[in-house]
Amino acid sequence: MAVRVVLAEDHQMFRQALGQVLAQNGIDLLGEACNGREAVELVQQLEPDIIVMDISMPRLNGIEATVQIRSATPQTHVIMLSRYADQKQVVRALRAGADGYLLKNDAVDELLIAISAVDRGDLYISPAILRPVVEGYLAWVEKQGASPLDRLTDREREVLQLIAEGKSNQAIAQELNLGVRTVETHRANLMNKLDLHHVADVVRFAYRHGIVGSSD
Repeated sequence: MAVRVVLAEDHQMFRQALGQVLAQNGIDLLGEACNGREAVELVQQLEPDIIVMDISMPRLNGIEATVQIRSATPQTHVIMLSRYADQKQVVRALRAGADGYLLKNDAVDELLIAISAVDRGDLYISPAILRPVVEGYLAWVEKQGASPLDRLTDREREVLQLIAEGKSNQAIAQELNLGVRTVETHRANLMNKLDLHHVADVVRFAYRHGIVGSSD
């Protein structure tokens, strides 16, 4: 079954260009909107799989339109279009519920890729802006403070995982080719650095931080 799409873009020529891409590639274009309010109304009437929507539109901008669409028609995915690789705008769009973010300069070439990804349930961000978005996120994480794991040495993180996997000091020593007393020292150091007092605490910490996963 063809993917069902609504286009919301106030520049007619650009909207037509995107429509041609869809028509030439078997995408079912259900309707077109030239402002945000019309976009919301069309989605509610037609319930498309995806709406491709400009972030800057008259009457109701794309961010607010996305919030309303995701609230009223949560099964409809949103791919946002923008002229600007603005990290803050990308974050705002994603927080509003968008599943994709395309730069207009690349939209004609990337639109089908984005639609395919979003229709599968994936998130799509134009490669041209993915790096600054990730770098901005990493900078934000750095400002929030280092992970507790950063307090540990490489060897202590190894020992932590093996403890969480239920291995004894002797088994850890054999696996890492260390003396038992050395393992005991690493164990004591890591528990002290993380303020953990029992093996059960170590196991919970390891699961919480993704060091070991569920066996389910």
